[in-house]
Amino acid sequence: MQNFIRKRDVLISKILDKMTTTEIHCLSALELNATMLKIFHNKSFAVRNDKTPKVLQQYKANTLARLPMMLAKIQSGVLFEYSHLSTFTRMTSLELDVEQFLLLAPLKSLSKKDVEDLTTLDRLKTWKEKSTINEKISELQNLSQFKNDMNYKKAIVNENIISFIRDADPTKLEQRPFLVIIDKRPKTFIVNDSQSLRYNFYQIEKHSMYCKGKIWLTTSCKLKVDQYVNLTNVHLQPGDAYVFELYFIHENYDDSYEWWQKGVIYELLVSSYQDSNNDGMGDINGLRRRLDYIEQLGVKTIWLAPIYDTPWKDYGYDIRDFCSIDKRFGTMSDFEALINDIHSRHMKIILDFVPNHTSDEHPWFLKAKAGDKKYMDYFIWHKGNANEQVDGHNGLPNNWLGCSGLPMWTWCPELEVYYLHQFLDCQPDLNFRNPHVLEEIELILKFWLDKGIDGFRGDAIRHLVEDEKYKDEPKSGQEKNPVMYMYYKHIYTANQDEDYEIVIRWRKFLDEYSIKNERDYILFITEAYDADVKKVVQYHGSSRMERGSDCCINFFICHYLDLKDKKDGLALNKYLSDWYSHIPDWSWCNWDLGSHDSRRVTSRLPSKELIDGFHMILLLSPGTALSYYGDEIGF
Repeated sequence: MQNFIRKRDVLISKILDKMTTTEIHCLSALELNATMLKIFHNKSFAVRNDKTPKVLQQYKANTLARLPMMLAKIQSGVLFEYSHLSTFTRMTSLELDVEQFLLLAPLKSLSKKDVEDLTTLDRLKTWKEKSTINEKISELQNLSQFKNDMNYKKAIVNENIISFIRDADPTKLEQRPFLVIIDKRPKTFIVNDSQSLRYNFYQIEKHSMYCKGKIWLTTSCKLKVDQYVNLTNVHLQPGDAYVFELYFIHENYDDSYEWWQKGVIYELLVSSYQDSNNDGMGDINGLRRRLDYIEQLGVKTIWLAPIYDTPWKDYGYDIRDFCSIDKRFGTMSDFEALINDIHSRHMKIILDFVPNHTSDEHPWFLKAKAGDKKYMDYFIWHKGNANEQVDGHNGLPNNWLGCSGLPMWTWCPELEVYYLHQFLDCQPDLNFRNPHVLEEIELILKFWLDKGIDGFRGDAIRHLVEDEKYKDEPKSGQEKNPVMYMYYKHIYTANQDEDYEIVIRWRKFLDEYSIKNERDYILFITEAYDADVKKVVQYHGSSRMERGSDCCINFFICHYLDLKDKKDGLALNKYLSDWYSHIPDWSWCNWDLGSHDSRRVTSRLPSKELIDGFHMILLLSPGTALSYYGDEIGF
């Protein structure tokens, strides 16, 4: 460590020596200690250009005035302004140290605990408006902003960041709303994408729906002053700091939201769409022929049901190879051409992502049945109940009933144990308590992202993990038929805590990928078909700091349409209100009338004449509309 410090000090000294030229160099991300500050204090500026001595002298004077700030307890160091001297008075970029950002924070909202690792309260309390850093900070900083009548509010404060909002004063047009964000983690010399933290500041004020921020000040080298950032997706590296001017809606509406927030997402089953080769099944090239039609509908995003290699026992949701295209639909080259065609229209494409299970013909399951211990741990097995005998072997492990109406357990004669499947017996469940399975799934996600996919819709997310003790589930009392899924309350086989944690993990994985590969935002939709709205909205994540799904599919209009009686306006209003009242303030709404799992919407309405009204609810309600292909026809 001492050797590292000596090398660092030598490097800083060399950089300071080069400040005799007419170019002022940036000492970004260097931690200046007292020795180095002393070197800088005693530094003589040897000026080669006779026209610039006054500017250099002023620069040194301003810098020396900031030495007390530099000596404060700031681990992330000081960031010097830099530019060519000919444009010194009007700098093209601005970089500040962390303490200068703290000057923008409200004194009355700061506690000693909040800032003790950054600077001292005495330093903040004794600060006076003596000189400004530049024109922009001068405009933002003024003594009135520290008066008690100013509307300062804490945003997010935790062990990693501190952030505040200075809300707008509606009586003073010149006072705009600002968001100050400071990442307290020490800066590192090597930037690691895994260090990036994503925060959601959308609608951080309950009654102020700020959705966009214009950067006023920043220490980030990736984002620049005057750049607009969507507040749902603010990424911070250690030591980053920002001041955002806040907007409800940008003057250009299309710039106010992420791509997936401002257009219809169109679910499409390739198998029953356009057939290009007359084999009786839709295919990728057939879809390519119909892109003009989909585009003229106003659709911005196409969501494809599974097109992976499959035995086709469950319409493609039994996957034999997650990283290949089923020959029924075409080739990988056809699919790559489809991606290019969609992107050329400034549209997006997302894929159904089916992580819960594989096909029983998947190589992993075949190796597991052959006794390969590595792959046996990819699935869930049970010896069964030794107190019961069925066909010469142990009875079922418990009363778990699958979505198909059959037991969740099937006997494997090769291993003489049961394997778990929440759906059909040809779809063995993966073991998500095995870290290798999680890694395998992330490799699959990366494979398709590398192809250019813009996001995923996670299928059957609430079924990923089951209770480890395999306890019997209680009866629900809502269903009399024992082979119906709702006969039991699925408290041990659905919506387990680990399900929510895995969704958060995958959201972080997608964020890291997008940063590393400089991609647009990658969408992650989750499907959890559950009538309990509280359980569904939890897939959005546990907080603004632990984000999960971008869109937990809102099936509550579908639940209304599934009612057998009392299908009136009051009942519909109750379903809509339940969603509105439970979704977190920082989450995004979505609306859905139907999907591949339900009958066509008009067949479920009290009257077919209501179809236009329901489409108005779908398209005019706040949030993103999910539309099932063909529903636009209205039959």
